[in-house]
Amino acid sequence: MRFLHLPKTGGTWVRGALEAGGVPCQRLSTRFGGGRLGHAALEDTIAYADMFTLAFVRHPLDCYRSMWATATRAGWPNPAKLFAVRSDDFVQFMNGVLEHHPGWLSEQFPRFTGPPEAPISFVGRFESLVDDLVQALREAGEEFDEAALRAHPKANTSDYQRTPAVYDRPLAERVVESEQKAISRWYADDPLPERLLNGADAGG
Repeated sequence: MRFLHLPKTGGTWVRGALEAGGVPCQRLSTRFGGGRLGHAALEDTIAYADMFTLAFVRHPLDCYRSMWATATRAGWPNPAKLFAVRSDDFVQFMNGVLEHHPGWLSEQFPRFTGPPEAPISFVGRFESLVDDLVQALREAGEEFDEAALRAHPKANTSDYQRTPAVYDRPLAERVVESEQKAISRWYADDPLPERLLNGADAGG
């Protein structure tokens, strides 16, 4: 099985949970070099194209929150196109994203999930991370310890009490419009979750 780690979609937990569940894992050799850390996408792992392939997505509203919270906590990546709009204020950051990089996540997701006409084997959602990983492993025919996998603790979560990342409805609606390609493909059932408005959700 090939797992492609799209940033801020629970991949750190997935790697740990696979190990806890007894699933043999090794880093793939990619154009980055064998074993090198990095978020290798489909084009970077062509040599493994015949493998069952798994990736996760996250609602763009929530994904941007997590990206910003991580950057303010751990430091802004450099160089990185998106983070040229860096700001310690979340609303200012998002306004910069909308002005300079509209639809950025809609461009990034298919690099890991494949385009709509040629999707990878399984695309899970961050919002149902544990259940979707279990389902993917079953579909891939992997043997694993489900109880141990489910018991693996959360990892690399954001602290929104310390770094508030709050949308008001007009800003959230602008982001949803900007990311319509990703949302219509993966979140048509709930394009603008109420839990993400006005700081109602303090998730990771």
